[in-house]
Amino acid sequence: MLKLLGVPAWQADAADRLPLPATLPGGLLIHLACVGRWVERGELAALFWPDAEREQARHHLRINLHRVRQLLAGFGQAEALEAERQRVRLQLPHELALLEMACGEADGAELLARPAGRWLQGFRFAGFDDFWRWADGHGALLQRQWDAAARRALQRAGAAPWQASLRALLDDEETTPMEAEELCGRADWVAQVRRDTAPALVLLGAAGLGKTSVLKAAFPGAPVLQGREGLAQMPYRPVVELLLPRLDALRALLRQPERGLAAYRLDLARLLPDLAIDEALPPLDALSARARLLEGLARVMEALGPVLLVDDLQWVDTASLELLALLSHRGKLRWRGAARGEELPPEHRHWLTRQQDVRRLDLPGLALGAVQQLLARAGQSTADAPALLAASHGNAFFLGELLRARADGVPVSPRVRELLLRRWQALTPAACGLIGAAAVLARPLPLAVLGHVAAVPDGDLLPAARQALEAALLREEPDGSLQCRHDLVREAVLGLLPAFEAQSLSQRAALALAGRPEGAAEPLAVAALWQAAPRHLLGTVQLTQRLKHDAQIALDRQATAEL
Repeated sequence: MLKLLGVPAWQADAADRLPLPATLPGGLLIHLACVGRWVERGELAALFWPDAEREQARHHLRINLHRVRQLLAGFGQAEALEAERQRVRLQLPHELALLEMACGEADGAELLARPAGRWLQGFRFAGFDDFWRWADGHGALLQRQWDAAARRALQRAGAAPWQASLRALLDDEETTPMEAEELCGRADWVAQVRRDTAPALVLLGAAGLGKTSVLKAAFPGAPVLQGREGLAQMPYRPVVELLLPRLDALRALLRQPERGLAAYRLDLARLLPDLAIDEALPPLDALSARARLLEGLARVMEALGPVLLVDDLQWVDTASLELLALLSHRGKLRWRGAARGEELPPEHRHWLTRQQDVRRLDLPGLALGAVQQLLARAGQSTADAPALLAASHGNAFFLGELLRARADGVPVSPRVRELLLRRWQALTPAACGLIGAAAVLARPLPLAVLGHVAAVPDGDLLPAARQALEAALLREEPDGSLQCRHDLVREAVLGLLPAFEAQSLSQRAALALAGRPEGAAEPLAVAALWQAAPRHLLGTVQLTQRLKHDAQIALDRQATAEL
């Protein structure tokens, strides 16, 4: 089935998703699949090449129909495209038929599973304005139909388990407060970033300006390479974090001959050992190993989608920067990054100046009009906008904290750390523990893991998590994992934790992470947590590990003797 709600992809029954490339043939395939009937060749030529001569436009169409058939062959659906001298038709199952059925029946559960707002997320290529007008119009039509059906479903929902989630999707206030603050006044920037055709682009600005939110609004659903503070010395750490949850999709890509990835499987296995379990890796060749790994990783990134986002570029390691340079040079995908300009290390600044394919843009603070709009949304007087703008310096994160403080009746203070401290002190110890664990781990992880690190009893986990989310100190990722809402929150929380508590959390975090796939793939991340743990605990852990090792040897010997 062709998946069009989200990043476009083909997915056979119980198989892995195969991303649809964001290219002209991909767009032509989507259009034909959605139309689903015979279409005159002249109609298609006029849609995609309206300014070309008739014969030239038809020539372009023939070439791209051939490429569509090649894409379909990779999905095992080559026969779905029928072509005659004057017309063509593509009959391919796609999920819009299921969405149409859900809308007709006002099926709340199905509507929740297929939100129309995810139409063609992250799918974009330059040019072909008439096609994009069709795509945007079709998406708007789907959204109107979905909205109407969702309202009907909620009218008769009763106590259905899906009603709260569906209502949240339909609610005008579905955007989280932080997203609203950061994106208000940023429409022009979102459009500019989306339209830009440069191979690579980096938004520069202070922490909290909303750089990441602009990128994610421009390319929703795009994969993200995430830099992490304190982990910039770990080669390819952001790459491993991105690919580890996608191993099944990566294995599927390795099986596709047209991707040319199979030859690099053992090279990739040096970073992701699960790709070659119990296989001996070839000896390292200093002259070629690095080049082969970079080539393999570049092909993987290009297969994941047309756009790659890079967050907190200032904390990305130099090996990953080398990969980004290769990707921009190859020009087969566009990567878009965000970086704190004032925190860029000298080597990163030098790297950026040497990249001719990278466009750099400075994101300014919010303007007075955006602050007035936010105050109006919050039901507060717009007369205070100049004072709030001066206090926040147009920083979206700071402004959000000031607005929350006003709503809570707290005197406005330009020191955001004080505002966070007040909110922190109002939480239960269990909620504070979860937030502290998230700050130490510095990555999204399941609630159960955070609870184990924070030593929160199982019965207190859900109430504590809800409290931390309502306080806007934690945020929930699409997969249900939790992390600090913003790096500024994480930095403030680490500053609030007493030294002994931070060390204790680091020790438990190291033990928890070491037992998970993320820790197995990133032993240096576990080592960094141990480095922050109390020194006297290191010897205890080493002794415990030795005792376990000796006990396992004794059991093996006993089993051998009994055979």
